[in-house]
Amino acid sequence: AAPGLELLRMARHVRRHPALEASLRARPPAETAADLTALTAHPGGAKLLADLRAFLREYGHRAPREAELATPRWREDPTFVVEVLQTYLDAPHLPDPDQLERDREEARKETTEAIRRHFTTGFGVVFRQFLRLSQHNARLREDLRDCVVETLTMYRHLFLEVGRRLTRRGVLSAPADVFFLTIDEVRDVLTDSPTDDYPVRVALRRAEYDAFRDTPDPPETFTLLHGRIHSTEPPPTGPQDELHGLAASSGRVTARARVILDPTAPDAQLKPGEILVAPFTDVGWTPLFLAAAGVVMDKGGPLSHSCIVAREYGIPAVVDVKRGTTRIQTGDLITLDGDRGVVYLPKG
Repeated sequence: AAPGLELLRMARHVRRHPALEASLRARPPAETAADLTALTAHPGGAKLLADLRAFLREYGHRAPREAELATPRWREDPTFVVEVLQTYLDAPHLPDPDQLERDREEARKETTEAIRRHFTTGFGVVFRQFLRLSQHNARLREDLRDCVVETLTMYRHLFLEVGRRLTRRGVLSAPADVFFLTIDEVRDVLTDSPTDDYPVRVALRRAEYDAFRDTPDPPETFTLLHGRIHSTEPPPTGPQDELHGLAASSGRVTARARVILDPTAPDAQLKPGEILVAPFTDVGWTPLFLAAAGVVMDKGGPLSHSCIVAREYGIPAVVDVKRGTTRIQTGDLITLDGDRGVVYLPKG
């Protein structure tokens, strides 16, 4: 949740400087991201620039789909960060991030105490010990994930340097084409023995990648006969205007839906108060949760990223609905019941 809270602090700072806010709203996010120093032309811009640079130093190795080496990091292209900042500025009210953290801490204490009262004195002590151990290990898990992503970023830069060298030699059209080569082919480059058909290999693999990316996900259960997938899922039951999933974060909200398949796409800006509908989320999506009124995920379990962040921010969420991004359209007025795990679709 930390990246979202830091961007919220920046948005509150911008809100206190009208000229800076007007400039940030007027310029396209990519233009602002390409020249962050231009922010200093307005009062408050120097602090915003310093805060953005500090943010990128701390979190710049993160990104949506950050386990994929080909994914640009926020540090390389902060356009998504600027887009989220602009989204926050669209909100009529920007909450105090420190108060949000205090409220979450108080809620955790109240919940812990409510659960503890169900145990006898001895079992209550054991419960608190296990709770502290679980919280400690959860933090370790997130720290480990952060270190893994930082290491992947290092490898990304290594392979990009190989791509730049190949591009200068005319072997590749662009440095990022290197991600369509195998490790053995990259090793050949480093030993100065590449073949001449690298552009053909890249083109074929890119076409294959695009074809797989555009292919719908297979059903949850299926059989493969003669190279064709045959679904073995039972037909959906219940009302056709309902989607059922896992109750992930309590609460009920009715709002317009915003279907986002790729948070870095130009048309993927979530407006404050909309319900985020996505196939899945990871840390790179976190800043969007502060603007969302609720969350619907095609996939996910009780301890998935979307569930944890939704509970941290106190917004309702339903995950594992399987067909949310295909049954729901952007602009649909839907009702999300995070206690029952049901999403009610427009009738008709």
